[in-house]
Amino acid sequence: MTYLLQQCLPGTSGEIRCAVCIQARIAQKDEALARYQRLLEQARAEMTELQRCHNDEMQLLQQQMHEKSEAALKKYCSAVKESLNTPDIPVATNEQVVLYCIVSDIAIPLFVYIFDVWFNFSRYYMWQ
Repeated sequence: MTYLLQQCLPGTSGEIRCAVCIQARIAQKDEALARYQRLLEQARAEMTELQRCHNDEMQLLQQQMHEKSEAALKKYCSAVKESLNTPDIPVATNEQVVLYCIVSDIAIPLFVYIFDVWFNFSRYYMWQ
């Protein structure tokens, strides 16, 4: 402590040196405090600007989302209206059902027979 006092004001009494040193330290701390207050104000200004930009971006995104949902709803409504305006799917007549039964009675056994012949033929020649 005495070394610090001697450095502050060499050749003066201890009380005066102590008071002067304390005043110098207070002045340094005041300068540091002022510097930190300026930094704090800058940080607050930056945060305010960032928050404003964030809010603007959020509003823009919400508006875009709202527009897209409105467009999707309009597209859905137009598709529903279009489907209501189209005629129904045609139902098979009695003659078409009878023709289907006849063709299935003929075609299915024929396909089964052709497959059976091919399978037996390929099996016979494959193992020879």
